[in-house]
Amino acid sequence: MKDLLLTVKFTYDDKSMHEKDENSIAIFPGHVLLNEAEPLALHSEALGDKSGTVRVLRINEPNSFMARLAEKQAASAARGRFITIEGIEGCGKTTLIAHLRHLFETAGCRIVVTREPGGTALGEEVRGLFLGREDGMAVDAELLLLFAARAEHLEKIIRPALAAGKWVLCDRFTDATYAYQGGGRGIPEERIALLESWIREGLRPDLTLLLDLPVETGLTRIGRRETLDRFERKEHAFHERVRAVYLALAAAQPKRFRVVDASRPLSEVKYTVGRILAEWFYEGGAS
Repeated sequence: MKDLLLTVKFTYDDKSMHEKDENSIAIFPGHVLLNEAEPLALHSEALGDKSGTVRVLRINEPNSFMARLAEKQAASAARGRFITIEGIEGCGKTTLIAHLRHLFETAGCRIVVTREPGGTALGEEVRGLFLGREDGMAVDAELLLLFAARAEHLEKIIRPALAAGKWVLCDRFTDATYAYQGGGRGIPEERIALLESWIREGLRPDLTLLLDLPVETGLTRIGRRETLDRFERKEHAFHERVRAVYLALAAAQPKRFRVVDASRPLSEVKYTVGRILAEWFYEGGAS
C-alpha cells in the first residue's frame, strides 16, 4: 500500500498529543516512533498552540518510521548517512546526541557515534592538548592540529563506516572550525577552506543540526559545571562571534543545515528534532 499524507486534528498537553479520530493514536513530543501498530511520522512545523491541525505521514507497514528508514537505506546499497550536531557552548549537544543514538539504535540502525576533536586514539590525544592546555597555543598550531586529527578521523572512522552502510552521528565537524577558529580566533576563512578541501576530499555531512541559543543562556548553563575547558572560559564576545559564524553558515547552506531553538525545554527540542528527521526523510534526505 502507498503511504498516505493526512491532516488530522490534535490536542496537546505536556505528556502527549492525541490524534482526534476513532483510533486516538498518541503522538509523543520528541519522538518519531509514534505508534507501534500504525506508526505516524510528523510532517509539520513546530506546534506552539495547545490544539490545531498537523500533517502526518501514515506509513502502511507494521514497523516504526526509523526502522523503515534504516531498511530503505540498506536496500539502496548506498553508503551510510553522515549527520553532524553543532552549536555554541551550553547548547545541549551531548544530551541530544544520547537521545538520537537511542532513537536510531532502537530502530535497528547501524550507527557510529563519534566526536571532534577525538574519535580515534590520536584524535583523543589532540583533544586533550586542544582543550586542556592552560597556556593555550598559537592559532595556526591549533588549526593544523584540528585538521591532523580530522584526517585521521576520516580515514579510520568516518569513511569506513559510511562505506559499510552505517550512519555516522558526529559531535562537531568542520563547521565548528569555521565558527571557533575562524569566527572566534580570527583565522581567515580562506585558510580554513584550503585545509578543508585537502582533507575532506568532497565529503560533507548529509544533515547538520545547529542547536542555537543566546550566548548568555549557554554560558549560564555551563557555569553550573565544576570545571571548564579553555574555550568555555573565553569571553562573551568570543562566543558571540562563534554563534554569528554558525548562523551565517546555516543561512548560506539551507539545504544541509536545520537550525533548532535550543533555548526551549528539552522535550520541545527533542520534538523539533524528531520533526526535522521525519521531514528530511520524507523529502528524500535518507535516499
